[in-house]
Amino acid sequence: MQQEAISFAAVRAASATRRPGDAVRSRILVAARGLLQRRDDGNLDLRDVATLSGVPVAAIRAHYADCEAVFRASRLALLEEVVAALPATPSANGGFDAMVSQYLRAAREVVDAVAHRELALSVRRDGARHPWLPAAYAESIERPLAIGIEHLLLIGVFRGLVNIGDPARRARDLLALLLSPSDDAAGGDAPGALIDEFYKPSGASCARPERGSPKTPPASNGRRAMIRRGALTLFLDPTEIRWNDCEIALSPIEARIVAALIARGRATSSEIEALIAEDGARTRTRDVFLHRIRRKFAQAGAPDPIETVKGWGLKLRDPGEKRRLVIGESAGPPALA
Repeated sequence: MQQEAISFAAVRAASATRRPGDAVRSRILVAARGLLQRRDDGNLDLRDVATLSGVPVAAIRAHYADCEAVFRASRLALLEEVVAALPATPSANGGFDAMVSQYLRAAREVVDAVAHRELALSVRRDGARHPWLPAAYAESIERPLAIGIEHLLLIGVFRGLVNIGDPARRARDLLALLLSPSDDAAGGDAPGALIDEFYKPSGASCARPERGSPKTPPASNGRRAMIRRGALTLFLDPTEIRWNDCEIALSPIEARIVAALIARGRATSSEIEALIAEDGARTRTRDVFLHRIRRKFAQAGAPDPIETVKGWGLKLRDPGEKRRLVIGESAGPPALA
């Protein structure tokens, strides 16, 4: 029978408030972790756990029903240890170069730590027999790191420092590089190699100007990178939103919000508030900006592009077509609204 994936909340719950018997459970899990480190097959035997921990088998069974339960608890504890060390999602404030370097170096430090190496090995070795383990790893480790990297890319796009059509795909590529062994990085400098890859010409301008520098003007032939979702088109560098070739006259903050939704399809409330705060506006004015966006789309004869997901954030309403990245297509003059 297929086992359910463990949610991030369940991982957090693994380190809940201390309860009677936690000292014994800790001895059991430390022993199980040591045994799993030494064995190539990932198998546990309660007698071996009892011998190494000094806890009788009967006492172990009072806390864990069988070897599967001990294995599960030991992997959850290890997963929580790695989750606790993950860097926070980057803030939209501050210098972009410093922000990128700080986040990627912190992420690389977590990936290179003993706990993550042990966890990644267990996922590869034991994932087939314990399918909840790779699912929990993807949800609690890979997903937060991918979101953090994509957030950095979007900040770069909105500041005019990064010229890339698909931040989500680029984030997945960078995540794969981040999770690769350090020995695979050129020159042995894994964080430096990751940062260099982040700034490659396909993802950013070589100059990497800070905010306030003039944006790179579009090529003389009018060809620019763009993302299309049905009738909606996001032009990059500079940011411009069109609906059926009709330009929507959005303010810079409004354009950033819509651009994030077109590029990713969704954005959390905290991500939207970070975009608003980036220009010094108050985050509590979010609903005002959303009202203005909806009004401007209505004035252009376009449907409401934003759907509010209560308690989570925003998502782009289904435009009737999947996202398409187009690079180098001619960008003609916008139609009059």
